[in-house]
Amino acid sequence: MERITDDILVPVFMRLANAVKASDIPVDIVLMDCESPLDNELYNVGVRLTFSHKQQDCEISIVADPSDLTFTLQLEGISPSPQSNTFQYHETIPRTIENEIQKHLAEHLPSIDYQTKIEKSDQAFEKFVAPFRVQYNDQGTISDVATTQTLLEAAHMGGTFAKMFKKEEAITIIDANDTVIC
Repeated sequence: MERITDDILVPVFMRLANAVKASDIPVDIVLMDCESPLDNELYNVGVRLTFSHKQQDCEISIVADPSDLTFTLQLEGISPSPQSNTFQYHETIPRTIENEIQKHLAEHLPSIDYQTKIEKSDQAFEKFVAPFRVQYNDQGTISDVATTQTLLEAAHMGGTFAKMFKKEEAITIIDANDTVIC
């Protein structure tokens, strides 16, 4: 979880801090750590960004919960009521986090111009809709072998079934609109 904090969350929050600063708003960013009861070592488990906007204290943070492999994004002072969204370990990718933050800022603090950076390779996948089905074609008999909420999960499941059945060509991933992804 420290790797996700250091390699994914810190860069996302640095881009966010730069967007807030570009709006002439002073900002503080804090790397949160926690001592592990297993080895008494400190591990990075989250990031918090704080600023004041129109006499309102605002905080955006994301913190890991190693007990269930989740990350919880919290936004306070941004909207009339605090917002919270929990992401599973495999969902904690820059695009997912940035889209959630951008949605709230665009709705409640449009003066902060925070735009997500979507790579060209990611744009192709934006058109697909969850849930995703992994299908196995056994000599013309097609059956769903897994349903997932993320494309990444579907890809992992598809890879697992391809290895298990030893037939990569028999695996297909389809979205909610029955669009064949691969």
